[in-house]
Amino acid sequence: MRFKEYQKTQNEAFDNPYPIRHDNKGKYSQWSFVTDDDVFYLVTVDHNSETIRGQKYNYVQINFENEQGKMSITHTGDAFRVFASVFAILAKEGKKIQKADYITFASASSEPSRAKLYDRFANILKKQGYKYQMKIKQHSDWHYLLSKKDILDEIQVAYSNDPV
Repeated sequence: MRFKEYQKTQNEAFDNPYPIRHDNKGKYSQWSFVTDDDVFYLVTVDHNSETIRGQKYNYVQINFENEQGKMSITHTGDAFRVFASVFAILAKEGKKIQKADYITFASASSEPSRAKLYDRFANILKKQGYKYQMKIKQHSDWHYLLSKKDILDEIQVAYSNDPV
């Protein structure tokens, strides 16, 4: 396959999310979708705030897991379409996400081939004003922290003190 054909296929895959369903509202939103192979995915977008060194910060924590509670998309055969679905969900959460001072999400480190997709997602967020980025390996996962302000050190201390 030529690069141009591959690029077109990749772009089409990102433009073709699965039908998504909004399951919850409030401080957190839960969205779900089912792949053509009947794999169920749940995406939780937690909108919250915390005080760090006397300053209140709004944040969004994005959790993505399959029906076994894993962040894995290995062997699903359609990683791009799964990510397209997650991107579609985050687009629907866009106004709330824009209000956040920082965003956190994680990926399974057992899937190095997927790291580029998560890095691409981080780059998309950087274009939305999240100019500070940190990637931390914690347990068996990569945790991403992106912030609009230079507060990553404070967030990292608070974040790494949380039980995972």
